[in-house]
Amino acid sequence: MKFEEAKIGMEVIWNGSTKMKGTITIIDTQDKSVLVVSDDKFFKLWFFDDSENPTFDLKTLKPYNSIQLTKKPPKFDIDLIDSKEFQSYVETVIAKYEKEFLPEGTCLTHVSIRKDGEIVVKDNSGKTGISKCHPDDAFNIEVGLQLAMKRLAERLPFIPKDGEEYYSILPTSGTVYSSVYYGGIFSDAFNKAMGNCFRTEKVAKENKDKIMARYENILKLAELNAVGDKG
Repeated sequence: MKFEEAKIGMEVIWNGSTKMKGTITIIDTQDKSVLVVSDDKFFKLWFFDDSENPTFDLKTLKPYNSIQLTKKPPKFDIDLIDSKEFQSYVETVIAKYEKEFLPEGTCLTHVSIRKDGEIVVKDNSGKTGISKCHPDDAFNIEVGLQLAMKRLAERLPFIPKDGEEYYSILPTSGTVYSSVYYGGIFSDAFNKAMGNCFRTEKVAKENKDKIMARYENILKLAELNAVGDKG
């Protein structure tokens, strides 16, 4: 803290050789120093502005109230997890967004909610989706579950419908390509057969190596078939 901030009666914390909470009892304006008496009255220490001894420099003191204000309460009370009413509410929210985001045959098998507002969901194939609450935002469990399940859905196999945009890996270059799906177009039908259809560019990039390996296997199989035809 700065000398100008010091006031008689101010509670402070000192992180020196001994962590101490105390109160400023005397302010000496002549040498810009303050006397701090610990709460247990055991320590009576002087702290100086720009002290030659860094241990007793005023910069080592912090106003106690400012420290308390920086301690934000948890986003979520984890004791609620054991509440039947809360569990029922979570199940209702999950059922709502399972229908909206998850394909048939996919369901959640695990949901965890941390006190900092992070939500992790896992499906029956082991894939996960995670949402995090911004430190400055109020925690909303429905919004968090919705986002976590949406991110989980992005990682699941995607079968686009006609007229729906999707992302794929161009086998010839390994780059991500965006297009609109139509089952009557060979390239779209080929991508669907290869599992080369993704909801987002990010997920497509994550699957690049897998798609390129499939493409190489298809080429090898086609070459073997061509040799067999010649025979």
